[in-house]
Amino acid sequence: MAIRQLKFFRLLTMCKGQPATLARARDKHPVLPMYPVDTRLVSLTDAKKEAVRLVIWDLDETFWRGTLSEGGITEYIEAHHDIVIELARRGIMSSICSKNDFATIQQILNDKGLWDYFIFPSINWSPKGPRIAELVEAVQLRASTILFIDDNPSNRAEALAAVPELQVADEANIPEILESPLFRGKDDRNLTRLGQYKLLEKRKADQACAGGNSIDFLRKSNIRVQIEAEIEPYLDRAIELIARTNQLNFTKTDLPDNHESARAELLTALRTYWYQAGLVRVFDNYGDYGFCGFFLKTAAQGSGSGKLIHYCFSCRILGMGVETWLYDKLGRPALRVQGEVLTDPTEETPVDWIELATKEDVSPAGAGLSAEPRRIPAVRLRGGCETDALAHYFSLGTNSCQREGSVNRGQLFVHKDCSHHLSAALSELEPSFAEAIAALGFSAADFKSEFFAPAEPGTLLVYCGWGGIEAPVYRHRATGRNVTVKIHGFPGDLARESSNEINSRILGKGLNDEASSQIRQIIRILKDEFQYHGKLTESEIKIQLKAIFDAIPSGCRLIALAADEYYKHEEKLTARARAIAYNRWLREAADRYDNVSVIGIRECIQDEAEHQATDHFDRIVYYRLARGLLHKYYETLDASGGQMRLHASP
Repeated sequence: MAIRQLKFFRLLTMCKGQPATLARARDKHPVLPMYPVDTRLVSLTDAKKEAVRLVIWDLDETFWRGTLSEGGITEYIEAHHDIVIELARRGIMSSICSKNDFATIQQILNDKGLWDYFIFPSINWSPKGPRIAELVEAVQLRASTILFIDDNPSNRAEALAAVPELQVADEANIPEILESPLFRGKDDRNLTRLGQYKLLEKRKADQACAGGNSIDFLRKSNIRVQIEAEIEPYLDRAIELIARTNQLNFTKTDLPDNHESARAELLTALRTYWYQAGLVRVFDNYGDYGFCGFFLKTAAQGSGSGKLIHYCFSCRILGMGVETWLYDKLGRPALRVQGEVLTDPTEETPVDWIELATKEDVSPAGAGLSAEPRRIPAVRLRGGCETDALAHYFSLGTNSCQREGSVNRGQLFVHKDCSHHLSAALSELEPSFAEAIAALGFSAADFKSEFFAPAEPGTLLVYCGWGGIEAPVYRHRATGRNVTVKIHGFPGDLARESSNEINSRILGKGLNDEASSQIRQIIRILKDEFQYHGKLTESEIKIQLKAIFDAIPSGCRLIALAADEYYKHEEKLTARARAIAYNRWLREAADRYDNVSVIGIRECIQDEAEHQATDHFDRIVYYRLARGLLHKYYETLDASGGQMRLHASP
């Protein structure tokens, strides 16, 4: 029934009031009979009702006294005028559904200075039920968050028949609005939300005029997306998106109802090294839609892309394809869609009409890593766990980001941050060594690398080798090749462990048979074919760094990360001394090259509390590091006049 009326309403709109056309429309689509009288008036003090985000006003005998077409307005109620303005300041929108002449109403409300406070006004002589259904669809809000006020019970009943979840009230409820908890809203005295809905209103009107080719319209709309990683200044907006979105909330992972508890829980997640997050801000030819999306995901590991914990968007951007574009940008992480949603971001359909925002879009506010003024052609990362976080941020701002990072392979920790592993990729491995490391659990790819492959000029290479300076090194007896072998919870020199000590450690870790067998296999191979070498020496590290720097692809730049020199625990004073020494060796090696520079993570730590107990750092530290790497890149690029020289200085 509502669908028939909706079609009739659309046809009436197309007719634009032309009498002959209108008559034919009525003959073809007769108006449906009167609905039963409504008895479901909302109580504005009912705590079970959802907070109202939009009020749809009738006008005659509701917003004002009198009927415009039958004697005119007898009293323009200033209190109702003020309510509309105050609601807008609380971020609660107002619309109109009235049986009147559009131009006449527009003139009256323009004269009162109130017309621009209404969004998607529906003013014509057709039935209200289908018009309200279309209005709900246009504003992309859940009907349960919308209140329709009308003095006529038949109109209210008709609206409920078309939109059953709608809240309805009569004119007697209006004085209660501003004191009702359902209309508490949120401070928006700058009318930001009203402005964003006005953008949406204009955009939808233009899209309707553009006809049926919606993709062509989207391409012409020039949609740009900024991804803001510094969530903390906008924490309440992130919480609001999680709590209030529904049709485009794909995980529906809840936060505590108590606001302070929700803040504490989300802040804890945002500090965690293992999580990555972003607020999504959207722009197009119509303007700035503000932060209208949020994601929180686990970091990538190995060949995976992590898992989405929160993935939610405001319906203001429904139909733009932002959720699908971003899902691809994030590397298509694991996503288990919960409940009913309006789109499927996991579809393979490419979204090629969205670009990253530029600094000009978001100026003068902080642009974030995804809105840098210049684009690096590609980024290549090689190192330890930190490459997981860095790859996330660089992938949001570059067209190509490759990562070679350390991984767990069963009980074996495969170090990609050791300088001897990376330099070994520059030569073919001897068959006997390749066979030995395969028996230890390494793959052939662990000793190969795309880090040195030919690259587009201007490509940024980032190498982080600090995790390897403390790692235990074994030397292959037959070839003299080095390999780092690390099993968490075991000492450096595994080959010196007795059978009883090995059994005791395995029992203490509660390992299953498969894990126990892997450890015993590794130790047996080390005893048979390798000799414990200990930590790399200064001479070895410098030779390996020289080999790495010499192999930088033509026209590219490498930035090496210096080790952190701060350790929380006194028992790690030896590690601190080693980090200080490594940083000196690294800078001495880098100083000989025009296309190599060094940046320290210390420059990105603003508070010692940002060190985590696991020797990792808060999530935001890695974001600052990614920005610091970009700024170092631009700084050195500008200093060289835009040219990357290849060879070492004399």
